[in-house]
Amino acid sequence: MIIPKRFCRFLSFFLSFSLLFQTLTPALALAQEATPEPTETVETAPTETPAPTETPAATPEPTSAPTPKVTPEVTPTPTETPAPIETPTPEITPTPISEVTPTPTPELVPVPTPEPIWAEIDSDTVTTRENVAEGTDYRFKDTNVVVHFTKVNKPGKLTIREVKLTPEQIAATGALSDTAYDITSDMENGTFLYDLTLPLPQNNQNAKVEFASDQDSLDQSQEINTNVTKGSDTIVIKGLDHFTIFFVTSGEDRATTGGLCDTDFDGDSDSDDLVNCSINANTPSLETVDSDYLEISSFLEGVPAFWGNGNFSDDRYVQFNFSPDLDGDTPVYNSRLDIVYKTNEIDESSGFGAKLVVSADDNFDEEADFVSPLTPNIGEPDVNQSFTIDLPEEYQETEVLNNLKTRFYFFGDPSAEDASGVTTSFDQVILDISSDETSPIAPTNLTTDPNPTNSTNQTWTWDAAIDDESGIKGYWYRVDEDENNFIGDVLSWNTALTEGSHSLYLKAEDNSGNQSGETNSSLMVDTTPPEVDSLETQDQDDDGRLDVIKITFSENIDDSHLEEGPDGWSVEGYGEPSIETGENDNDNILILRFPEEDFDTATTPVVTYVPGEDDSSTHDLAGNELGGYEGEAVDRAAPVLISALTRDNDSDGRLDTIIATFSEDLHGSSSSPADYSVSGGYTVDSESELAGLITITLNEKEIDNDTGGTPTVTIRGSGVKDLDDNWNAEKTVTAADGAAPVSIFASPESDSFYNVPITVSGSSSDSDGTGEPRTVDFIKLFYKPVNSEGWIEIDAQQDNEEDIDPFGWSFNWQPPEEGHYDIKAEATDREENTENGPTVENVTYDTTTPSAPVADPEAGDYTSNQSVTLASGDEGSGLASIYYTTDGTTPDNTKTLYSGDIAADKDMTIKAVAYDNAGNTSTILTAVYGIAPKISAETSLSVTSTSTTITWTTDDPATSRVVYDTVSHAVLGEGSNYGYANSTAEADSDPKVLSHSVSISGLTAGTTYYYRTVSRGSPETISGEHSFTTPPFGGTGGGGTSDGRSDGRAGNPIVCNDAKPGSAPTLFGALGGINNVTLNWTEASDPLTYYLITYGNTPGGQIYGNPNIGGKGTTSYTVNGLSGGITYYFQVRAGNGCAPGDFSNEISATTLGTAIAGGTPAGGFAPGVKGASTEITPTETVTPSPEVLGESENKNNLPLWLILAFITSAGLVSWAFFRRR
Repeated sequence: MIIPKRFCRFLSFFLSFSLLFQTLTPALALAQEATPEPTETVETAPTETPAPTETPAATPEPTSAPTPKVTPEVTPTPTETPAPIETPTPEITPTPISEVTPTPTPELVPVPTPEPIWAEIDSDTVTTRENVAEGTDYRFKDTNVVVHFTKVNKPGKLTIREVKLTPEQIAATGALSDTAYDITSDMENGTFLYDLTLPLPQNNQNAKVEFASDQDSLDQSQEINTNVTKGSDTIVIKGLDHFTIFFVTSGEDRATTGGLCDTDFDGDSDSDDLVNCSINANTPSLETVDSDYLEISSFLEGVPAFWGNGNFSDDRYVQFNFSPDLDGDTPVYNSRLDIVYKTNEIDESSGFGAKLVVSADDNFDEEADFVSPLTPNIGEPDVNQSFTIDLPEEYQETEVLNNLKTRFYFFGDPSAEDASGVTTSFDQVILDISSDETSPIAPTNLTTDPNPTNSTNQTWTWDAAIDDESGIKGYWYRVDEDENNFIGDVLSWNTALTEGSHSLYLKAEDNSGNQSGETNSSLMVDTTPPEVDSLETQDQDDDGRLDVIKITFSENIDDSHLEEGPDGWSVEGYGEPSIETGENDNDNILILRFPEEDFDTATTPVVTYVPGEDDSSTHDLAGNELGGYEGEAVDRAAPVLISALTRDNDSDGRLDTIIATFSEDLHGSSSSPADYSVSGGYTVDSESELAGLITITLNEKEIDNDTGGTPTVTIRGSGVKDLDDNWNAEKTVTAADGAAPVSIFASPESDSFYNVPITVSGSSSDSDGTGEPRTVDFIKLFYKPVNSEGWIEIDAQQDNEEDIDPFGWSFNWQPPEEGHYDIKAEATDREENTENGPTVENVTYDTTTPSAPVADPEAGDYTSNQSVTLASGDEGSGLASIYYTTDGTTPDNTKTLYSGDIAADKDMTIKAVAYDNAGNTSTILTAVYGIAPKISAETSLSVTSTSTTITWTTDDPATSRVVYDTVSHAVLGEGSNYGYANSTAEADSDPKVLSHSVSISGLTAGTTYYYRTVSRGSPETISGEHSFTTPPFGGTGGGGTSDGRSDGRAGNPIVCNDAKPGSAPTLFGALGGINNVTLNWTEASDPLTYYLITYGNTPGGQIYGNPNIGGKGTTSYTVNGLSGGITYYFQVRAGNGCAPGDFSNEISATTLGTAIAGGTPAGGFAPGVKGASTEITPTETVTPSPEVLGESENKNNLPLWLILAFITSAGLVSWAFFRRR
């Protein structure tokens, strides 16, 4: 066969490359940790980790308060103008808040202002933000102008503009004020109906409302004379269907008679109060006719005939000065000017007019002073015409009145008159001043409702104060001890209050400043719901059955809220209750009456209250409803004698005992024989109490037979009391002939323990000695978990078919689950008398083994003797004992009982097992301890030029080795020789010895050597450093000596730096999550640099591992990527760069989430990374790889196919070479 040269070269190249690749690339293998097998093996059953449990808010709307009414005469202070109030309720037409608003105090808050419905166009004009709606009041700013729509077909926006009238317009229209209102809308006239409210100036009941199409047509205004209603300060027109300019006009004259410039100030017609009226007649246009008459002519000599229309020059007026000389404290409440004058006939074309200017100084500034039109009706010439001018409030001060000055200006063009001229004659100019020194009568009927209340905003109302002179200006109020606040002439007010009792004090002030006395009213503000103070059981008909629970509250309850029926109340274990009130109306007592059940006067049922959805429920007098409530009633029901039963205990045919049964258990030794009497001539010898029974021992009567007798038994009042110290009432009952059976338990005993089905046995007897056969009919057994309510029947009843007395019975009971149980027997006789049977308490059924014992410190190698403690636990029946051995034999309860620390003073294997009280045994703990030997008495003997012998002793059998060097190593180095250059081979490994001797040869003469002895029992110990010196050739050296170094190592056992971690970590937590498990463990002992985790899905079956999940300080790790619904078992071990430590205990957890198919390991985990189970022997040739945590067996074995291929290719190449040759 001829092989081509190229093929041979290719094959040679390929095989050479393969061999090189195999040499440089280690074979893929799982990292194996070089460590001994765990010396502590604990087989534990899977521990169930309970899933974490998850442990699992109305505001009353503000109520609208009535808006206080006001009196228009009150003039607002510029800084005290309240915001307008929009009141949407169609049935109530609000009036504006008093124009004098007191400064708010913390205790008094005005009625809350709703969101504004107006948008301000300018200072005089507003328009609605939204289209108008029926039933809504649209109030213009802070005035009494209100538009109320009663019908709106096509809604639009509303605009109101305040129009100021000129003096000429006021004179021309007779307007009562200088203000008109221009009301417009984008809605078509006739598509709506509305009611209009306007202010009524001066309370003028003769006033009328007029309207005009625009401001220029006011002198052509028309009157509205239908559907007009006048109030005290407003005038209302109903049924309007268009918008225009509206104003209020007219008013009757209020002129008074009297002379020129005088007044009767105090009404006594004396001259002591004559007003000093001085007439300024220095101008050429004035002429004084007499003391009671003043004439002004336009044709006086030297005076031009023409007065410029509207020209109010200083020489065209007449001035009156008043000096009434009032005292500073004179209570003036009104001042006015009464003026009577006339003119001759005047042509309309002259434009004649007049006006009055009133000043408190000499400036006569028409912008600042009071101005009023005074033009007469020129259609009535030569007729006195009267004018009454009410002066504003600022002209009612005595200082102003004492210096009051008035000017009358006349204007017009008399040139159209041929020769008649214009003559104005004054008949009367009077300053009329009203005074009041009498205090008003205080307001009455100051009330607020409801009282008490749970609202902190409360409206108070009162009846008006009375003042027949100056009239009421308004009211002052204060809350408790706060400052007084003025609120104007209103009859209601809203206050903001806090929780507690409050008093409101109110007084009136008249227009002269006089104040009435205070009236007051109290109010309780209570926003706290009532609370239940107590629940008491009662037996009102004294029949031994509860029928009533008395509820006592922390405050009085409003009976008007209650209805028939439960009204939100329920009593656990009883039928639907009905609710009754206490002895007094609205007291703090409610009665729950419910259907009676069994004799139950000792019962303390749970009472529950659920608030109702309507007003029919439990409220206090302030309207606060009781919140949700649940509480247990207190026993206040007295024990009741409910039956008596005769007995012939000694079976001699004569009654000797009566068993008196009460409705509940009684307080021991609370009664005496004197508390009982028995009819029929029986006398009571003694009595004794047992639970709810009283055994009355009778003196037998000297008769042959009285077992058929049924005497009456009477117990006097307060003879016995129950366990809650409730004393009985007197009661008489007729004894019955019969007795209930009595049962006795044979097994189990109370506080006993079982890990197998429980045999419940005993007997029941019903022998009462009446002569008639009375036997037990059947027996029933019941159980319940300890501290629970309600008995559960164990099995079907056992019948006494053969009428045996006593009747023996036995049940083999398998409890439903592990736990602590009470067991009760109930026997029933042929007369259906059933005993209130005996109970066996706290019987424990436990089949779960206790936890395996845990050793502390953990098993492992130690440099000194250890004191080992053992611990275990059992949550079922409790731990009973731990037994152990130290010789490797299997422990049981015949071995040593653990009672204290175990001394591990040498290599030792401790095995231990735990027993619980139910007899369950734990898995066995195996803990192997290696105790390092102690080295002593080191010396070097027979030192020659080339050899020496080193001897030492150890306290425990150990191996023998010496490391030595020609340089000192004060600090131990790394490696099996601890940094020394030389080591002897390890000797005395089997058997180990206590006395050690190692010979060293091949030494250099004349050289000092440093050495340490090394002995290994389980862990290895290295001694302190010593030295010896070989002599020159031919000489004999002395014995070796210590080096004298102070490194602290001489004479002490030292563990090499390559030792494994001092203890294993302890896994104490494993929480299964969604496709993951979170582990928690305690830190292992040093030295350690990393942690490894392994897991599998069977106990002890660790399959996958992660060689490095974190370094020192890591005590928690979450294993992700696990399949859901699987129980996994985990272990963790610590390691360092040289040696791994022992594995922890095994712990399990079950994952949540979805299943992951294919057996894919968790993230970061790989199969087989649990580690090797080999023991580390620290020698020079063993160096742990830093690349793998544990021993990394990196075996670069060539695969068989590669070896065969190499041999084949070598043969082919050789054959080709020689053939070519």
